Amino acid sequence: MPHDPTPTPLTEAELNRLADLEAKATAAPWTTDSGSVPLGDTGDYEPYWFVNGNRKTNSQVASLAYCADEGDECDANMDLIASLRNAAPALLAAARENAGLRESLHISGEVLVNYTDQINALTTECDAALARVAELDRALQMISSKYHSDRSCSLEAQGYDQLDCAVIAAEDHLAQIALSVLNRTPKETPQ
Repeated sequence: MPHDPTPTPLTEAELNRLADLEAKATAAPWTTDSGSVPLGDTGDYEPYWFVNGNRKTNSQVASLAYCADEGDECDANMDLIASLRNAAPALLAAARENAGLRESLHISGEVLVNYTDQINALTTECDAALARVAELDRALQMISSKYHSDRSCSLEAQGYDQLDCAVIAAEDHLAQIALSVLNRTPKETPQ
């Protein structure tokens, strides 16, 4: 069976069980030992593999009396047991940190979706506002060209020249357009 490179993360209950087992087990560091012992006077030797507990207690915590594949694989199995025991506290801490980071990423993802929705709504509002500005600009250009070509102005008698008359008329017309556009603008703004 091939090794799964992305196993399912351990649950909180599984992490707690492993932490309890680790706390009850013989203290680290563990080491391994292998060799063989003579089988009486037969000239044959029986291989052995040991996992030794903390050297202070000089305890043998596991032994392998028989291994179908004598040699490197048996040594590797015992080394794995000892290495995983020695790494257990760090592995449990890393697994708990990983769970915390996964939760943080999940929350951050939800926040990002919310911000994206708000940005999309604001972009739509900005596009609508730009369209209204373009409409007002076109109206202003139309008014300006109309009044620049018009030679008569009722305000000329009050001392205004033709350009002043065009600007005043354009401002009045622009104010009317702006009021009509503002009356069409939604009253609610995004949160």
